[in-house]
Amino acid sequence: MATVALLLFGWLALARLPVDLLPELTYPSVTIRTRLPEAAPAEVEALLSKRIEEVVGVVSHVVRISSISRAGQSDVVLEFGWGTNVDLAVLDIRERLDRLRLPLDAEPPIVLRYDPSLDPIMRLSLSGQTDLLTLRKVAEDVVKRRFEVIDGVASVQIGGGFEEEIRVEVDEARLARLGLALPQVIARLQQENVDLVGGAIREGDIRYLVRTRNALASVAAIGSIVVGRQGGTAILLRDVAEVRQGYKERHLITRLNGDETIELALYKRVDSNTVSVAKQVRERLLTVQDKLDDLPYAAHLNTISDQADFIQQAIRDVLNTAWLGGLLAMLVLYLFLHDIRSTLIIGSAIPVSVVGSFLLMYLLEISLNILSLGGLALGIGMLVDNAIVVLESIERQRASGMTRWHAALQGTIEVGQAITASTLTTVCVFVPLIFVSGVAGQLFNDLALTVSCALLTSLLVAVTLIPMLAAVGGQPEPVPEAPGSMIRVMAAGLRGLGRGLRWLASPLTWLLAWVEGTFNRTLQRTRKTYVAGLDRALRYRWWVLVLVAMGCGAVLYMGMFLQQAFMPELHQGELIVDITLPVGTPLAATAQQVEIVEQLAAAHPLVSQVYSSIGRQQRSGGVASAEREHVAQLHVRLTSGATLADEELVLSDLRRGLLTRPGLQAQFARPSYFSVSMPLEIEVRGHELETLRQVAQTWSEALASFPGLTDVRSGMAPGEPELHIVFDRQKLAVLELDLADIATLIKQNVQGEVATALVRPEQDVDIRVRAQNVLGQGRAAVEQLRINPQSDVPVPLSAVAQLRVTRGPSEIQHEDLQRVAVISANVQGRSLGHTVRELRHWLTQQPLPSGVTARVRGQSAEMTAAFRSLGFALLLATFLVYLVLASQFESLFQPFLVLFAIPLGMSGAVLALWLTGQSLNVLVCIGTVLLVGIVVNNAIVLVDYANQCHHRGLAGLRGDP
Repeated sequence: MATVALLLFGWLALARLPVDLLPELTYPSVTIRTRLPEAAPAEVEALLSKRIEEVVGVVSHVVRISSISRAGQSDVVLEFGWGTNVDLAVLDIRERLDRLRLPLDAEPPIVLRYDPSLDPIMRLSLSGQTDLLTLRKVAEDVVKRRFEVIDGVASVQIGGGFEEEIRVEVDEARLARLGLALPQVIARLQQENVDLVGGAIREGDIRYLVRTRNALASVAAIGSIVVGRQGGTAILLRDVAEVRQGYKERHLITRLNGDETIELALYKRVDSNTVSVAKQVRERLLTVQDKLDDLPYAAHLNTISDQADFIQQAIRDVLNTAWLGGLLAMLVLYLFLHDIRSTLIIGSAIPVSVVGSFLLMYLLEISLNILSLGGLALGIGMLVDNAIVVLESIERQRASGMTRWHAALQGTIEVGQAITASTLTTVCVFVPLIFVSGVAGQLFNDLALTVSCALLTSLLVAVTLIPMLAAVGGQPEPVPEAPGSMIRVMAAGLRGLGRGLRWLASPLTWLLAWVEGTFNRTLQRTRKTYVAGLDRALRYRWWVLVLVAMGCGAVLYMGMFLQQAFMPELHQGELIVDITLPVGTPLAATAQQVEIVEQLAAAHPLVSQVYSSIGRQQRSGGVASAEREHVAQLHVRLTSGATLADEELVLSDLRRGLLTRPGLQAQFARPSYFSVSMPLEIEVRGHELETLRQVAQTWSEALASFPGLTDVRSGMAPGEPELHIVFDRQKLAVLELDLADIATLIKQNVQGEVATALVRPEQDVDIRVRAQNVLGQGRAAVEQLRINPQSDVPVPLSAVAQLRVTRGPSEIQHEDLQRVAVISANVQGRSLGHTVRELRHWLTQQPLPSGVTARVRGQSAEMTAAFRSLGFALLLATFLVYLVLASQFESLFQPFLVLFAIPLGMSGAVLALWLTGQSLNVLVCIGTVLLVGIVVNNAIVLVDYANQCHHRGLAGLRGDP
């Protein structure tokens, strides 16, 4: 009944376990993003990045601080030690930022957490046979609202299309003739757009609320505003400006298969189940599409990406592997035991242990993910180990003449201590988990706990359920009292269960008969050969030890030449292409170049979908890495059933096709959930930007032909062209002009200013005021800009200032408060570890200017740290196993006999990696730590049995078979 209860509660727990791709990964990283519109990278560095670095650099537990200063944006990244309470650190950061004084034009800093779970779980596209402005309104008013009410959806963000804006384009010359200036127009708009509460009055028994309802309601009303008077005649805004319906300046274009579309990114709440939320979204998608079908024009929602699809496929693959492993284990058991009853008894340990593990996973708050399920799949074979040992001991007791009942009792007692020790040695290798830091430690946690739960449950099953099933059909010793009715019912039930098992097993016996015969003959020959070989090995054991040591050492030496990688790549039939054009390329020109890339990708027979976001490159973790007009990102989805070879073919074809595009840089990647850095990066440190730029440019050109490196890119590319205005202060003093006022006037004319907003029920519309004659007329219009509009004698900007065209860096990076240039690259066709070693040797041969240093970083640094941490865990796990064995055998020498199995197991793992061409990565290292607890199990049983034989008086090279 206890087993039935365990199965019941296990199934109930399974239904309540959250489903996700990976365990919850908490990266100790915080990004502080601050925007300063239209500022050059050098200004962003001086006015934002340096100030923020100095303020937050003293926050506790910060191990690394870096920053990127781009045009109009500063990103300061703080990395903390693993185990730091990042929530408390964020509070400290915000308190310090609140005390920081930044330029008035700067937007308030935003603190962003890096978290893979912050990526959108689903991206949708809205397309239709209407203009993009209308489509965006439909997305905001119809689609977004219906998805945001779904339980588990945190927000829906919209991108692409056009956003409405009222344009007031002022004729500066006409305005000057009337003695008016642009600031006056802005002030009048703000004064006329008023809707305030004026209190309340009473009239008799009635109370009236007083409100001034004078908000602007239409474009015509805006044009009718009086901005001044001349000779008693009112000057209306439409007399000096063109007031029209327009669009905000575009910063993002989204396209699906070449057609512009509206993107909807759906984000889930942190505590929500990705799969269940995505299921609700798909169900709601049908009702939303019905609503769109009622529109007077065609509109359709398409799914661009869905995390749940990949999660379900990955989990399905793991479950299929687990089922297949369980069936193969049952088959092997039958072939060795030659008894379907014994096979089913041992096989019952698998489902009972797995379902029981779900209950423990629920209590420990472990989700169903590829690592926790992978732990169960890994433990499938180990789950029957204890049951095999117990049943074999029971059968041996029966062969000596005992009844089923007594054999079950005595056999379990005889091996109970050994299987407990072997289980504990496997579980104790997970104790070093607390000393493993970084991503490896977080990934290790779910896998380790899941395997431990399964093994402990299997131990309980082996000493309870297995003896009970083995005793079915036997009779216990007579007891003085007559058995009660309940005992008789249970005994009858057990006998019925035995007959039922035999009846179920009969068809399998016929199916496996021919396999069993062939296997038995092969096994007999193998046994004879093994016994003869074992006899010789025992007689010449020193020679055997030398040969085994030499073979094991040779194989382990081969491991030094295995390919090394930080994490295995996720192959989900999708490629990411980051496109970068020369800095300063307008968004429209970038879109034209990206269209060529889209056509190239769409023409490939293995590609089913191409989605592009022009003006944005985004990384995993909820933090956009770049939002600029000259960049773009393509998501290329392959056809269903595409293999790894197909991905490599598409990638190489695209890379070859883009090499012929002048000025276009492309970097290729696959979706990643583990790292935010490129596989390989070279960091060049120095103070002078020009020196760093020259070194980075020279090295990036040289590394383009370095073996194994692709997509080499320098972070010190030339920046956007800048028009510097340098004032003559003496001339300004003579004309009694204020420099700050002129700078503000220039900004209002060139960039414009949002004076107020047109209030609408669904959404407010900004009203932007700017000079008409500056739009699209270039430097000449700026030079002729009148800087004293209210004076009788006009003074152009060129009379008091010089205009110089220059080009600064595209971005300025800091590492630990020092300027750096970063050269990034992908590694293809070679081991990351070997490439890093060769690159470090190459760096030692490169001359460096005075004050400049260089080092290799990227995933290679993360890989080295993870390998070092896991290596320590491996040694600690071995020591813990030794302690358990020493306690078990009450000997300091015998545990070494068992531990000799560890290097042999490691050599087998290295040989398997070598033969299959797999890389040595963090997950492989985690598996190696697990091996320490697994490979010793058989040796424990053998040594324990040898000790029992010795206690029974057997000695020498031969014992009781």
